Amino acid sequence: MKKLLLFIIILGLIFGGVYLVLFRGMESDEDTVLYNEQRLIYEGDLMPVEASAVENGQVYLSLDFIKNYIDETIHYDEGDRTVVITNEQNVRRYPLDSLEGTTNDVVINLRSPLKEINGQVMLPIEAFVYDYPVDVKYFQDNKLVIVDRTDRQYMTATVTVNTTYSREEANSDSPIVSLLNKGDKVYVYGETEKWYKIRQVEGRPGYLKKNHLELSYEIDSFVKPVEPEENEEISILSDERINLVWDYTAVKSNENSVNSLVGVNVISPTWFSLEEDFSIGDRSNINYVERAKNFGMKVWPMFDNSFKEALTESALSKSSTRQKIIADVLTLCKNLGVDGINVDFEGINVNTRDNFTQFMRELYPLFKENNMTVSVDVVPRIFSDVESEPYDRKSLANTSDYVMLMAYDQHWASSPKAGSVAEYSWVESNMNVLFRDIPKEKMVLCLPLYTRIWFENANGISSQTVGMDLSNEYVIKNDIDLVWDDNA
Repeated sequence: MKKLLLFIIILGLIFGGVYLVLFRGMESDEDTVLYNEQRLIYEGDLMPVEASAVENGQVYLSLDFIKNYIDETIHYDEGDRTVVITNEQNVRRYPLDSLEGTTNDVVINLRSPLKEINGQVMLPIEAFVYDYPVDVKYFQDNKLVIVDRTDRQYMTATVTVNTTYSREEANSDSPIVSLLNKGDKVYVYGETEKWYKIRQVEGRPGYLKKNHLELSYEIDSFVKPVEPEENEEISILSDERINLVWDYTAVKSNENSVNSLVGVNVISPTWFSLEEDFSIGDRSNINYVERAKNFGMKVWPMFDNSFKEALTESALSKSSTRQKIIADVLTLCKNLGVDGINVDFEGINVNTRDNFTQFMRELYPLFKENNMTVSVDVVPRIFSDVESEPYDRKSLANTSDYVMLMAYDQHWASSPKAGSVAEYSWVESNMNVLFRDIPKEKMVLCLPLYTRIWFENANGISSQTVGMDLSNEYVIKNDIDLVWDDNA
């Protein structure tokens, strides 16, 4: 009898083991070790340990995390050790290890400074959280910092079984992340065949079996953008077409040469130039502004970089220098009472491209704060890869009201080949290419009102740039027969 009982017990143990293997699927009872230290969770994802820190109750997020997930335009100036945050309304500058920063050049105070922690530039949440559609919460007991988007809706679900486990991966032999009980709410971010990717509303992300959840179908996708309110103001550009001329001004003069120009509603005198000491060369004339406005024209002075590559590269390389240049130009424009500015930085190199974009990001909010229009000039595109180009036109379109396409100099003054300044097909193809980067309502097509007379001799080719009157005189004087060119 004892032998029979022992046999039954052994048989039961064997069947129990087989049941665990076959029917429990070797479910792991190992607990996760991912949360042994303080961690950052962004929506449904666990971020690297170095993405966040908590010191003396202050929550810090890393610059890299913000740049990768929240704002790709946030900028760190290594030379000045300063973080710059820009949007359409504000330019914020925060030097590291300082309790003072600036918003639109007005000093503001912080309770905690930006600092380096374990080799990472870290921002206290008060320095940036109000600039972005995010909600940041810190749960001290769980050592969790959770960042959710406020411009998105997340599908929710309810646990339907008495107890269940979320796991690191979508399988049962993955370590346990959390114990959930019937009625618990979770956010749902995605799915596999048998599992949902979830996160406890105020807890850890993980994977949960589909048959343990009941989804809420109030929204029709896991993550959905929040639609703007119907009465929310959306900034749009003026419906008025821009008809602009540049007025070349070589030296400062008190003479008032501006006249009424039929059809022109914006005039851009070439008044401001960047000098070698980073000051602003000023050839402006306030009487000119008043007279132009009396003729119904707005005035957008042109600000150029003296077309010097090395000067521009140096001037735009540091946040503090950019800040001073912008402030000086803005002061000149405010004192003149002009309506906007036209930024014409040419001859810049690829190394300066991103700093020029940052310069425009920092300039734009300050001029908009003073109700001035911002336009920026770009040349036609040469390379298909923006990394090889001197201008990031798509980003420049986001940091200006208008992008001026300088559709001329197809054959420039020292071109090795004689040809048109702007053939029709060349202009059209350049416009079509840039419509991918520049919204049509922001693009201003800039056409030449000049041509070139080409001379060929034994030494090669040379040219003379002339306006309409001189070109017509040359044709008549030299008894030239004009022939129409369909392609040009």
